Amino acid sequence: MSTARPSPIRVLDNATIDRIAAGEVIERPASVVKELVENALDAGARNLRIQIREGGLASISVEDDGHGIPQHDLPLACERHATSKIGSAADITRVGTYGFRGEALASIAAVSRLAILSRAEDEEVGGQLALVGGEIERREPAPRNRGTTVTVSDLFFNTPARRKYMGTPAAEQRAIVGIVTTTALACPETRWRLIADGVTLLDLAPVDSLPSRARDVLGPAVMEHMARFEKDEGGLAVAGLASRPTWTRGNRSQQWLFVNRRPIRSAALAQAIAQAYRDVIPAGRHPVALVFLQIPAGEVDVNVHPAKSEVRLLLERSVFALIVGGLRDGLNLRRAGPFEMAGVAGEAGEPGAGATPLAGDPLAAGRGPAGHVGGDRLDRRDELLAGLAEAEHDYLQRHFGGGGATGEGTLFPGARAGTGGGAGGGDRAGGSRGVAEVEGTALGVQGRQVATGSAGPGPALETSAAGEEPALRSAPFWQLHRTYICAQTRGGLVLIDQHNSHERILYNEAQRALAAGAGVPTQQLLFPVHLELSPDQVQAFQTCAAQLERLGFLIQPFGGQSVLVQGIPSSLKNWAAGQLLLDILDDVAETGVGRNAGQDAVLASFACHGAIRAGEILTVPEMQNLVDRLFATDLPLSCPHGRPTLIQFSLEELEKRFGRR
Repeated sequence: MSTARPSPIRVLDNATIDRIAAGEVIERPASVVKELVENALDAGARNLRIQIREGGLASISVEDDGHGIPQHDLPLACERHATSKIGSAADITRVGTYGFRGEALASIAAVSRLAILSRAEDEEVGGQLALVGGEIERREPAPRNRGTTVTVSDLFFNTPARRKYMGTPAAEQRAIVGIVTTTALACPETRWRLIADGVTLLDLAPVDSLPSRARDVLGPAVMEHMARFEKDEGGLAVAGLASRPTWTRGNRSQQWLFVNRRPIRSAALAQAIAQAYRDVIPAGRHPVALVFLQIPAGEVDVNVHPAKSEVRLLLERSVFALIVGGLRDGLNLRRAGPFEMAGVAGEAGEPGAGATPLAGDPLAAGRGPAGHVGGDRLDRRDELLAGLAEAEHDYLQRHFGGGGATGEGTLFPGARAGTGGGAGGGDRAGGSRGVAEVEGTALGVQGRQVATGSAGPGPALETSAAGEEPALRSAPFWQLHRTYICAQTRGGLVLIDQHNSHERILYNEAQRALAAGAGVPTQQLLFPVHLELSPDQVQAFQTCAAQLERLGFLIQPFGGQSVLVQGIPSSLKNWAAGQLLLDILDDVAETGVGRNAGQDAVLASFACHGAIRAGEILTVPEMQNLVDRLFATDLPLSCPHGRPTLIQFSLEELEKRFGRR
C-alpha cells in the first residue's frame, strides 16, 4: 500500500468535467449517431440523411428536416444540461421524448470537432456554429432550409487513450447500421438514408405500419414466417411481430424491445420472450421478435443509464407476464407441440383478436384476426405413456422376441406403442443388423461381432452364431433421447453428446483443409438459393465473405440486401435451406469479427450451426462413424466453444450407485 501523502480535494476544471461526462455518453461512433438521430426525431424530423466515413471515426453527418434551432440558441444548445424537453425535476417522471438530459451535444463537442448548421421555421436565414474540443471557434449566419445538420469530425482527437480502444472501421460501421436499423423500426413513418464512404447502405422510405417497415429491414422471406400479436392488461399493453416456431435464429440479434417506442436493452424482458417459446423451439434457438410495450409514463423510469438504453419498470413482473401471455396467445404457442409445427395459417399483417391498439402504435394500420400456428400438442400424460410403452416394447423384444406392438396386454393401457427401436439406435429401415467389432478407440468402446443374416419382416430378431443374446443388445452404441450416444467401455460407460462431438469434427476438418491451403470442398447446389439479409447480416457478409468462400460457400451478391448461394461445403449436414448461413452471419454481426481476423470465430460458428442437432435420430453406423471421426481430431474431449463432448462413468462409480460396493 502506498504511503505517499494523498492529494488535496479540489474541484475539477470544466474541460476535465466535460471529458468525463462525454465518456459516459459517447462510447463509440454509434453513440454519436444515436444521440443525433434522437435529437432529430424529437425535433419532428420526417427525413433523415446520415453520412459516415471510416466507420464514423473520420466523420459523421446527420441531416434532418425538423423544426430547427434558432440562431441565438445555438451556443446554448452546446452547453451541458441545456435542453428544451424538460423544465423541472417533476418532468422527468413523464418524459415523452427520446432525449431529456441535455448532455448529448455538449458531450460530443468535448471530444470532437463539431459543426452545427440550422434554421428555425420562423427565421429568414439560418446560423452556423463551429466548436473544437467544446470551445466555440466560429459563429455566423448561414443559408439553409428548415432543419438541422450536425457534422462531427475527428472523434476522440483530443483523447487518444479512448481512440485506440475503438474497433475497426468495419466493426464501428456495423454498430451504426444496428443503431439506425433499430430506430427505423420504431419510427416507420420516417425516411431513413444511411451512406457510408459514398455507398448507400440503407434507404428506407416512410411507411404506415410496422409490418411494412419490418419487411424492408428483414426481407420478404423472413416476413413469411412472422405473425402479429397484441395484448393489454391492467393499463399495460404489448404489440408487435414475432416469428412462428418454424423460423428461429442462433442468437438474439434479431430481437428488439421498445418501451414507449424507446429502444431498450433488458435481460429480464428478453427472458420473457424465451419463456413464451420454451416449449415449442429447441434449446439454443431464438425467435425473431419485435416487441413494443406501452407503459404509463409514471411507471417507467428512463433516467437510469446515461445513454438512455436501459429503463427501470415499476411493474416488471406484470410486464414480463404480459409479454409471455401476448406471445403465447397471439401465436397460439400454448397449443403448439415442440418440433411439430405444421398447418400454419395467417400472415404477419394479422394482430391478436380483441386487443386494444396501443397509443402511437406503429402497428396501427391494417388490422385483422390473429396469426395462427396450427398443429395439435400431444398431452404431456400421453407423451409419458408413449415413452413408457416404447420402453416396454423394447423390453419385450429383447427378452421374448415380440409382443407390445399392438398395445394389447401392455403395462400402460392407453399409451401409443413404439416401433421398437426409435431411441435405441437400432436399424430403422430393414437390412443387415450386423455390426463390426469396435476396438482400439481412445475409450476402448467394446462390441461383439454379430451374425449379419438378412433381415426379414416380422418381430423376430437376429441372433449371434452361438445363439446368444439378440442383436439389439449386442450393438456397441445406443442413442439416448436422440441426443447422446451411449457406449460400453473397458472400465464402465461413456455418454457422448452428438452435437458437441460433430461440432468438434466439423471445426477440425475445416481447420485442416484451410491449413493445407486447399479450402473446404464445395458442393454445387442444383438450384441456387436466394436469401434476403437484414442490414446487420449484409454488413457481416461483407466482412467475412472471404472466410466463407474458403469454408466452401459459393455466394454472390444479388442486388439490394440479397445474395445467391450457389454452393455449400460438401461436408455440411444441416444446411436447412439457408438458415445455417443466416445463423453464421448473425454470430459475426453480434461478435464483431474484423475483416482480416476472426477466422477461428467464423469456423466455430460454422461448426456449431452445421453440426447434428439434439433430437436427430442416428443409426448405429452413423454413431460409429461419428465416434471414429471424433477421436481422429486434435482435441476430442471438448467442442470449439469449450463444452465437453463426452462424460465417463467408471464401473466402480456405477457399482457404488447400486450398492455393490
